[in-house]
Amino acid sequence: MTRSKRKEAEINMLWDIEHDELTAQTASEAYIKITAAERIMQDLDIDYEPIVLPKVVQNLLIPFTGETV
Repeated sequence: MTRSKRKEAEINMLWDIEHDELTAQTASEAYIKITAAERIMQDLDIDYEPIVLPKVVQNLLIPFTGETV
């Protein structure tokens, strides 16, 4: 199930890019779903190939350094 959710998020992200419908919100949603699935797979020792987010998606994400104010 985790792999299918990750793949679904990737496909939706690529569709949005291809159809010029990618927004900061959809980029964030894809990032959250993909990274959550990858963390679960890592915790369960499931082999997977990490998804590399396209530059257009990376540019829409707000960088998080882990520092709080």
